[in-house]
Amino acid sequence: MPGSPARVLRAWRAIVLLTAAFVACSRDGSDAGRLRLLSTNVADGGVWPLNRAMEFRFNQRIDPDSVSAQSILFLSSDGIPVVGATFVDPCSDGKTLVFQPLCPTDTEASNGGLRPGTFNALTLLAGEDLGAVRSIHGRALRAPVTIDFRSPDPATEPLFVDARPGAPPSPSAAVPSPLGLNLFTAPLEPILVVFDQPIDPTQANLDLLLLEFEDPAASGTFLAIPSVATLLDNCAPADCPAFPRATVAVVPQGVLPPDRLVRLVAQAGILDIGGVEGIPADVVVATSVVEPSDPAPSGESDAFVEEFDTGGDEDTAEPFEVPSADWGGGVLQAADPFAGFESTFDWVVSGTVFLDTSFDLIANPSGEPLEVAGGIVRLRNLHVPVGAKIVAQGPNPLVIQASGRVTVSGEISVDGTDALNTGGLNTPELPQSGAPGNCGGGQGGTASPSTVSSDPQGEDGFGPGNLPSGGGEGGHSSFGTIDPWQRRGGGGGGGILTRKTHSLPFAIGAQPWPVPLGLNGGNGGPATTGVSDCVDFALPVDGGAFGPDVFVDADLTNDFFGRKFLAGGSPLAGELNSPVAGQGGGGGGDAVFYSASTPSPNCLNNPAWSGNPGDRKGGAGGGGGGILIVRALGPVVITATGKLSAKGGNGGHGESILFINPAGGGGGGGSGGMIVIESADASDPDPGIPGNPNFPASTLPGGIRIEGTGIGRIEVRGGDGGLCVDASNTPTTVCRGGMGGGGVAQLHTARVGAGNMPVVSIAGFNVSSFSTPTIDQAGNGHVLLPLFTPLSRARSRWIDTGLATLGALLGPLFEWAPTSGNPSDPAYPLDPDGAVRADAAGNILLPPPLPSSVVTIPVSDVFPNAAVVPGVIAGNPAALLRDSFNPNAAQGTLFTIVGATSDGSTTILQTDPAEGSMTAVLGPGPTTAVRIHPRYFRVGTGGLSDAIPPTLKVRLRFEGADALDPVAGLTALGPSLEGLAGKRFVRFTFDFDMNASGIGGPPPGAARPAVRHVKLPFRF
Repeated sequence: MPGSPARVLRAWRAIVLLTAAFVACSRDGSDAGRLRLLSTNVADGGVWPLNRAMEFRFNQRIDPDSVSAQSILFLSSDGIPVVGATFVDPCSDGKTLVFQPLCPTDTEASNGGLRPGTFNALTLLAGEDLGAVRSIHGRALRAPVTIDFRSPDPATEPLFVDARPGAPPSPSAAVPSPLGLNLFTAPLEPILVVFDQPIDPTQANLDLLLLEFEDPAASGTFLAIPSVATLLDNCAPADCPAFPRATVAVVPQGVLPPDRLVRLVAQAGILDIGGVEGIPADVVVATSVVEPSDPAPSGESDAFVEEFDTGGDEDTAEPFEVPSADWGGGVLQAADPFAGFESTFDWVVSGTVFLDTSFDLIANPSGEPLEVAGGIVRLRNLHVPVGAKIVAQGPNPLVIQASGRVTVSGEISVDGTDALNTGGLNTPELPQSGAPGNCGGGQGGTASPSTVSSDPQGEDGFGPGNLPSGGGEGGHSSFGTIDPWQRRGGGGGGGILTRKTHSLPFAIGAQPWPVPLGLNGGNGGPATTGVSDCVDFALPVDGGAFGPDVFVDADLTNDFFGRKFLAGGSPLAGELNSPVAGQGGGGGGDAVFYSASTPSPNCLNNPAWSGNPGDRKGGAGGGGGGILIVRALGPVVITATGKLSAKGGNGGHGESILFINPAGGGGGGGSGGMIVIESADASDPDPGIPGNPNFPASTLPGGIRIEGTGIGRIEVRGGDGGLCVDASNTPTTVCRGGMGGGGVAQLHTARVGAGNMPVVSIAGFNVSSFSTPTIDQAGNGHVLLPLFTPLSRARSRWIDTGLATLGALLGPLFEWAPTSGNPSDPAYPLDPDGAVRADAAGNILLPPPLPSSVVTIPVSDVFPNAAVVPGVIAGNPAALLRDSFNPNAAQGTLFTIVGATSDGSTTILQTDPAEGSMTAVLGPGPTTAVRIHPRYFRVGTGGLSDAIPPTLKVRLRFEGADALDPVAGLTALGPSLEGLAGKRFVRFTFDFDMNASGIGGPPPGAARPAVRHVKLPFRF
């Protein structure tokens, strides 16, 4: 088969052989003393387990210095390099070369040197200039050796071979004694467990490695220590005997139990890589004793610090009712409340404007032009008056971003295009092109696509973005010798977004847009003698199936993009990651005239396909509706005459019989697209824009408002299928094109009603859901939480402090010294609501200095980026990191501490060189008063550190728990640390509000507050 993996590998191998042969032939031609391959355990054309070592036996000893990763060339059908270790067998006489493939460490066996189900070729290169392996005499192979093999099929063949048959895995580990406490500020190195053979890489197998501690002490009873086991490598070469090994890293979570006996246990059942032998009984691999904590004067100290370097500590399991803040890159930042920018451009649409979403120019009433690139219209206010219309055309979605407001009394359309009806007679060599989609919608399938023969079926419709075969399927062609009206082709399938909003097929007496059901296009011709299906040569002639559902999980409540508010306040995340456009309908099948008796009738070898009577073409598929997104910081109003439309295009009729009725199958209708309306406004009533008659004030609320009770303010219906009639010219389901399915409309609102439920105003009433008559397809309209608002939130995962509960203070005591830990204390950095405290100018409160740090020292003990301070400032100096050091209390310049050590009598501090030299701020005297101010978090805005404007708010709150599975001892979310005492688990939540005043909203591009770190010290 052209392009098959085996064919590609053969081509690659030919290139390798040709190159190697050229180099080999450029030598003197003598074969005396040449290095020769005597044998190998790799069979040509065989199946090779993922973990088995490959051995190559030579006639001479191998020079180890010539062995490298380039000694063996591997080619794989998946294009991913084959990696592993190449070495001379330490157990041989030096004549055996070994390649040990990197063994996978993941459950799917996908990250190893070889991948399941791939074709591979290995080549031992010849010639001394190609990195080929050489003998100790400097000889290389005269000619290259290539072997084809494949890796196992995961569905039918075992992936691994037992490395040590009959022997269960045997573990060993070297554990230091005593063990450290595993503080956050002084974490332990991972405990490495080595197995004498590869093991099953599944996490369930790794979880059989346990850390335990004795409780009570000297009782012989052991309890589990929370830990994480990770397989580091699974086929590491060993010294002789050269059995491959596995190494597992065991990392304890949180503080270890002070002064307790700890042991590492490999539980019974840990399996080898073949899943054959398991450890028969529990094995104590190693024991150790944890060092004691310091009970005096106030317990051992530690601190958890989050610096937002990655998303690893972010809790993303549950969505919020507000957008998520941006976590990563060393900062936690408020989400951008608006993707647009501040604009002074107001567009009042006049007449019908055809807008190209590739590139276009629009003009305001003063004639000022505005570029529209990629379909994104960035402006201040948009008014579409009665009778005016925006018709978007082109490949990109239409996205309107208004820093002001939007009012639509006319229409904005991203409809798919209707297919033209198939005209003319006896022209099957001229394809009937499918109708284009718009604004991301898929094109309809072409009818009679071949120009040189009959067509077995119409072309499938295209999916969003013109993805091939992503829409309704093409209808099957029929063939026979009888009259065309008795051998009609099958109708094309309709495009859909979701089955639950797909329209009924056409039926006599049905309304034009019946309630949606999940049905496909109608079948083709009736079961008449002499008529058969060009695809399966059977009756009936099949119509095309409807397109693929974009909602693939089993949950019917999450068929949207974004977040939906649920009772109780827990939001539901939608299944879609981004908006989706509509699908094109499938092309209809032809009515093929076939008069030959031999060979057996078929539509690919038909001598009578053109001419008269010839084939009759089917109808083309309709185009899919596009994506329309309207975003505004202010209200979005659709008046009683306004309309937003993302309808699918109609399918075309098939070619007629003597201009009377269609014989070819009708084209499928395109599906509706997606309309997304977003408003950050929550005004009630709507103030309008004073002095601007296009945006008058209203007694109704702002936000999203749909006025009037007229039908179809929002249209996302699918297109009609191409017409078909019976012999009496009566509409019939036979050969009718399938109807396109309805699209989806979403209203994302910042206004809330009872129970904080998002609400929109429809016909004067606040509603939390909407359907007909506002929308023309029942079941596919959603009122959702906003995708952009001034509010955003981030929450950490649960932080496990470990077994600090066994310390001298019977559990962790969280504190922000030297304050009381209670927001009622004005020196506490958070107010009772959790807001970061700042003065009227926006300068964030600087906590008072640590009493132990307030000393006077010689100026000679202050260096550009270091200082020597007498005494022990903190029991754990590492807890001082990220605090602020003031080298001269007479002025306010602060420097960030990046290093701290203590020898019991002095403390040495290091500061960030990027912040400058501390000696530059010292006074003229021989001494200087120094102090350290705690910095439990650092919040800045727009490049200004420790500052937040009064219009912004940042809140920090905490929760604690005794256990997580199930949750027990949960504390209320709040800013105080006092309620966390003794809680093993703790987490924090940041809330950002970029419109703390509640008036208007932040202008586009406004500076966003950002957090650089949060530090949570505790004692135990």
